[in-house]
Amino acid sequence: EIVLVTGVQTCALPILWVPLLQAKASGDDAPGQNFDWDVLLGDCDGVMDMPPGIFAEELLDFYPGAKVVLNRRRDMDAWHRSLNGAAEMILGSWGIWGLSWWDAELFWWYRSAVLWMGIMGKGEGGFEKMGKEWARKYYERLEEKLKSEKREYLDWEVKDRSEEHTSELQSPVL
Repeated sequence: EIVLVTGVQTCALPILWVPLLQAKASGDDAPGQNFDWDVLLGDCDGVMDMPPGIFAEELLDFYPGAKVVLNRRRDMDAWHRSLNGAAEMILGSWGIWGLSWWDAELFWWYRSAVLWMGIMGKGEGGFEKMGKEWARKYYERLEEKLKSEKREYLDWEVKDRSEEHTSELQSPVL
């Protein structure tokens, strides 16, 4: 049973994300909608964060019986500062970029991170200006989809961590 967690996963090879992200970044959703996600995620017990979060709607369609934890940070300003700072530190690092040319997994991970940050910051001003608006619309779309499909989900924030929340899904979530 797959548990979908939106909100770093290591079971999927970064190289497989890049073509999907490139299509999504160019406005083409078809590759993600038609993709056999078991090829990429079949060995995973769950997924979270990015890049899977970019394909949350496609994953919800592909895994209709999956348990869903909608993981978000309610303080959008704090989330934005945190992710923007991490992106500047990682994606703005010449050292990491240089190392990525010598390590295949790092190369594909770095490339995927550039793409998903670009998707989240599409528009004038990039993520710094557009990131919060992207996130607001993202969570609205996911909530609307989950509610319209009458799917149970746990709306959760890390600071909410407790056993009573995980029991709501009737499945252990680690």
